[in-house]
Amino acid sequence: MPESKVLLQGSQTDGTPAGGWPALSAVNKHLLHQHVLIKGNRTLLSMNKPGGFDCPSCSWPDPKKPHTFEYCENGAKALAWESTKKRVTPEFFARHTVSELATWKQKAVLPSRCATTQPLTNTCPSPGTRRSPRSAQSCAA
Repeated sequence: MPESKVLLQGSQTDGTPAGGWPALSAVNKHLLHQHVLIKGNRTLLSMNKPGGFDCPSCSWPDPKKPHTFEYCENGAKALAWESTKKRVTPEFFARHTVSELATWKQKAVLPSRCATTQPLTNTCPSPGTRRSPRSAQSCAA
């Protein structure tokens, strides 16, 4: 079987760094996109540190002598998504059926990785009807 010629970004052979300033720049883009640039950077300084908190996306151990940037890009993205100020309101779910959301591309289902503002229940009898917040029991198609 021939060896694959596909190079992964950040691999030892593609010539781009997996860490350093380019990775920090990418992290800041994610934090900025979620509107948590300053808060996110401040919070990242406590991630995977003794007395801080563990990464929400992995099991990175707390080292005895941690570096300032003791996290990976995926961990920083997870923190940005968990910290976002963007919200999806009950009105969004009142406008879109579960069947409609299933046809959307994954990134568009909850626009820009927003947080929901209320618990959701599926109180409707069939999969094509509307999913509604607990407080609103509308099942109109």
